[in-house]
This record gives sequence, structure tokens and C-alpha cells, in this order.
Amino acid sequence: MALLTRTRDSVACTIDDRFVRFFHASKTGKKTELKAFFSERIADHLFNEHNELIVDETLVARLQDTRKKYGFSKVHLVIPDRYITVFHTVVPRTVFGGGSKKSLQQSIERYLEKLLVDHPEFSAHDMIADYEVIGETVDGYDVHVSVARPGQFRHIPELFESAGFIIDHIDISSYAIHRLVKYIHGEAMYGTIAIGAHTTYVSMVQKGQILASSWCSVGSDDLIKTLQEKLKITRSEAEKIIHEYGILHMHPDKEVLGALLAVMKPVIESMQQVQVACSPETYQHAFYHGDANHFYMYGIGASISGIGQYLGVKTNARVRPIDILPTEFIDEQIIVQIPVEVLPLYLPVMGTALNYLVE
Repeated sequence: MALLTRTRDSVACTIDDRFVRFFHASKTGKKTELKAFFSERIADHLFNEHNELIVDETLVARLQDTRKKYGFSKVHLVIPDRYITVFHTVVPRTVFGGGSKKSLQQSIERYLEKLLVDHPEFSAHDMIADYEVIGETVDGYDVHVSVARPGQFRHIPELFESAGFIIDHIDISSYAIHRLVKYIHGEAMYGTIAIGAHTTYVSMVQKGQILASSWCSVGSDDLIKTLQEKLKITRSEAEKIIHEYGILHMHPDKEVLGALLAVMKPVIESMQQVQVACSPETYQHAFYHGDANHFYMYGIGASISGIGQYLGVKTNARVRPIDILPTEFIDEQIIVQIPVEVLPLYLPVMGTALNYLVE
């Protein structure tokens, strides 16, 4: 009698501006299967003037219906990079009295935890998300530290938990993207640009660690609204134009094109901020130095023609969408089921769902 092979499921979700996005995959033996990927629209009136989500009973009820319809409750949550703060510090040798590698690790962790408690910038809710020892000197150990700020994003897991979901892991977007990009770019330094409908997040990544991040309240929706206002047209007409011409120089109306390019200025400034943060003028340690001029785009705005070229010209960088998926990480049978036009939207949840599926 043949033994039954257990099927494992992995579901990742995120709140991407005005959408809740899900990606569900399963694995039976060595076979990986795509179960579903879909988005739930969040009404505009549930966001305040600062673009912050206001949780209400209607939204919770819709997510409850989603959970019951698709039959899963345990999820991995992906949150934006903005909820991670990073810094460099030196752990003095005096805190480590010798012993095993485990003792060193425990000593560093205790030192970093106390550092957070004593630092005025951090609150009692903040915690060490990750750290990496990047060097050793006569003074001590150089450490790159990532701090999670749950007090700033707790409304996100609370929303899902209110709808009956169980949060298994919480991932950061750039960590999820790194699982894909490392097969394309190796472990060299690179940047990520997540262009949403209303917000853009920019980060610099080195060996899977976020070195610097920035964000701005600009997204694809601002380009659409600019077209509406300049041309006095409907939103659907503006959406058609932006997807036909993008922000390329072939745009028929140069005045409108100028207005579209002006919308992207805060994104350019965010990119420049992370580039400066990873320069020798900011940090002396070599861990932070590298080619800070290679960026990968994803999100709803990544498919708009001309954005990558324009951002690249303005920041002297190479900017491209993540449009090649590594078969070393993702089964080709899954890749071909995802339409290329929606692929940039699901990259973080796809990377997270598949990662925990193979663990």
C-alpha cells in the first residue's frame, strides 16, 4: 500500500496601497502548484488624509469572507520597508568575556537590546529584527542592525487577525524581493523601487540586508490624476493614455509630459537619498560601499513605460523592472500561469509564499 504524500500550503498577503494581495501555493512531494493569486480592493474612504488605513467592520467582514471562500487561515504577512530602521554600531569587546560563538551572539544581542531601550529614538515596542556582524577591530565588533517598528504597523496584522487569520511570519518587502533578485544580481549591492498607486518605497540592499531606505507619497495614481487635470478627461481615458504612452519622450503633448515628469521628482530624491547613504562620505565601513547605481522596480507603476529610463537618467543609475523570474527559485509551471502585466504586483507575496513552502 502506497504511503500518502502530505500536501503543504503557503499563503502570503500584503496591503499594497488600495489593495490586499494574496498568493497561495502548495507542495506535494516535489511538485509545487499555484493555487490562487488575487487582490481585494480597499475603498478610498478608508484612508485618512495621510494615506493611513482606517480599519472598519466592513473591511474585516470582507476579509472574513475571503478566508472562508479560499479555505486558508494561516498567512505570512509582507510589510513595506518603511517599518524597518537600520543603523551601524560597534559592540565593544568589553561586553564579551570570551567563550563560544553562541556566547558572543548572546552578548551582542543583549547589548543591542539595551541600546534600543536607552536610545530616545526608539520606543518600548521596537525590537531587533536582524543584525549582521560585518567586521572586527581592536575596538570591538562592527554590526549592522535592523530594527522593526511594530508600533507603526500593528494595524496591519490586527486587521488580518480580526478577520480570523493567523499570522505565521512577518517579512519585509525587500527581504522577499531579495529571494528573487539574488539569482539575477548575485550578492552585489542593488536598490529596489516599489512603485505603488499612492506610495513609492526605495531601498538599498546588500547581501539581503537593507542598508538604507526612503519613501514618498507619490505613485501611479498621481500620474493618472495629472493627465486628468491637464487634459480634462475621465480617469479611464487617463489610464488608457498612461499605459499607451507612459512618460516616454514620444508623448504627443510635451507640456503634459513635463507635468508627468515633475510628478516623479520625489521618487528621484528618494533614490538619491539611499545612494548618498551608501557612499564613503556617510559610512567608513566597506560593507556599505558598492555599486549603488543598479535598481530593480516592482509594483503597479513598474509597468508604465519610460519610468525606469527617466529615473535612471536622473540618478545616473541602471533601472529595470523585475521581468525575468529565476527558475532556480520558482517552478516554471507557476511562472507561466501569472500574466506578465500583473507579475510586478505579486512579486513580494510570491517570493514569501514560495520561500516558506520549501522550508
